[in-house]
Amino acid sequence: MGHRSTLIALWLWLACVVTAAGAGPPPQCDAEQPLINVTFLGPAQAVDAGGISFSYHRFGNASAGRPPLILIHGLGGTQFDWPLTVLQYLSGSREVIIFDNQRAGLSNDSSNATLTIAGMAASTAALIRALELLRKPDVLGFSMGGMIAQALAGNHSDAVGAVVSVSGSSGGANAPQPAAGLEGVLSAIVEAGPSSIDLVFPLGANDTGFCNLLQTVDSVQFAATPGLNNDSEAGYALRLGIIPGAGALVVPPEVKQQQMDAILAFYTGPGLLGSLRSSTSQLLLLGGAQDAVVPPATQAQAATNMVAASLQEVPDAGHLVHFQHPAQYAQQVAAFLDSAQSLDPEQLAPYFPISGAAAVLQQGACLAAWSLLAAWAAGQA
Repeated sequence: MGHRSTLIALWLWLACVVTAAGAGPPPQCDAEQPLINVTFLGPAQAVDAGGISFSYHRFGNASAGRPPLILIHGLGGTQFDWPLTVLQYLSGSREVIIFDNQRAGLSNDSSNATLTIAGMAASTAALIRALELLRKPDVLGFSMGGMIAQALAGNHSDAVGAVVSVSGSSGGANAPQPAAGLEGVLSAIVEAGPSSIDLVFPLGANDTGFCNLLQTVDSVQFAATPGLNNDSEAGYALRLGIIPGAGALVVPPEVKQQQMDAILAFYTGPGLLGSLRSSTSQLLLLGGAQDAVVPPATQAQAATNMVAASLQEVPDAGHLVHFQHPAQYAQQVAAFLDSAQSLDPEQLAPYFPISGAAAVLQQGACLAAWSLLAAWAAGQA
């Protein structure tokens, strides 16, 4: 990429703007890593659902015969915060829908209602209905989006198929919390100070996952910034209507604070374990064993209290597992979705969770394909 006059640091779910004049990539990154063209996302679209005008993109292989996949981003993020290589891979075998959460990016909310995890799940269910999909979609959520995805599985399982929660939590007062304290960790994320990168990558800016993050940041920056580096092609996504404007990449500070408050309340309420026990959605809990934001014990606790749930920890990964291992992550998410199926509620009774912090619950059709991930994870140890 060469010299950067300005780095629009999306920080995935932080989605804030950081100025770094003359900043170059860390030494472990390829200084000339290729930009990824975002035209595969197609034009931005909008739909009204439950008093919210949702901004979204719908793209991929709709004729593959698989359920569409809806992705839910995390705290302070927008729909452009996913690794572009992951979106490319997943959309090759199914239709993919990315959208801005309630009040994030260009999704405008006319209400003054307090944001809650349950409320954001309900608004996502309303979005699903408004899209008039031909079949029940699968759902993948990251971090706060993982909490919303689990709320969909627990309280709206009639609206969704298989559910993947990445670096997420089932909430509740007994859910394990980060060693530095939940409020302190969330505050560091919202403030997007220098410590935030150390929270999400085990090796901080020296982590190879940071290079993958920079590739997505640089690619979106180039696509959304006319005249960048005096390149006439820069800003092409604005001209094509893929990124409608600078507001598409921004979450106002007050909305970040509302999202943070929603997460804190989620950890003091009843949580989702009770409703998830009767969910008809196959559930994958995926995260990094070195996650400093949502400790792996959080997901292990949830897995041991659910039916039809599978737990997979990646030994060397932190909170941003999808940036540290994008290829393997995309392959294994696809493998899970391809093998998962909805459960008949009458068949839930015979299943009982097994104990153990690293328990992997495999019920119904779940998960012969995951032997591939087990082999990969073992190789990372």
